[in-house]
Amino acid sequence: MKFKSSKFIILLLFLSPLIINSQTFKSYGLNFGTTFHEEGWEKPDTFSYYYHDKVYISTYTIGLYGEFLAKKYVSTIVNASFRARQYFFEYDLVDISEAMEVKNTLYFATLSVTEKLKFDFDRWSIYTFGGFKADYQISKSIDKDFQNVFDGSKQFLLGTTAGIGFAKRIAKFWRVSFDLYYDYDITKMYESSNGYVRNQGFGFKIGFGPYNPANK
Repeated sequence: MKFKSSKFIILLLFLSPLIINSQTFKSYGLNFGTTFHEEGWEKPDTFSYYYHDKVYISTYTIGLYGEFLAKKYVSTIVNASFRARQYFFEYDLVDISEAMEVKNTLYFATLSVTEKLKFDFDRWSIYTFGGFKADYQISKSIDKDFQNVFDGSKQFLLGTTAGIGFAKRIAKFWRVSFDLYYDYDITKMYESSNGYVRNQGFGFKIGFGPYNPANK
């Protein structure tokens, strides 16, 4: 994973002069983040009935973004990322000394395309964005009692994403950004007669990369 990340950074630096000279390309770079509130486990049928109804879900993201077709107030954002979504369960057992915790992780490749409405002033930019995303499950690590849900989950998910953020220029051709976002899956990841799993949650991302100051 570290080797792949290094290749991404080298590629970004190599392409920097070409992108800076593009009049329709506003910015690009790396971003990473996590969710701080996520839900969607609506009591699907499982092999165990002893775990708490409350399921703790969190998603960690690292990816590449590009801001295309930029105009004064509007631009298009394309984001390609790798996401790890964890489902954390706690159990109620008869013997408290045998209390157990189980963690299941699904890994996704995600592509999102959003429209960004922005207002730039001096070194700052504030904006809002919204659009669609697609998740493709590439791997998973599943523990006992939940095989039927996660092994039977859909590999391809379609959803929406929206949020607000701000960015600041820290040098002539570089800037950092901070986004708050809300993701909602249109596709249910799993569904049965007893319940379903449909992911949704709030999170944040921090981004860093070069931008095109000539594009006003």
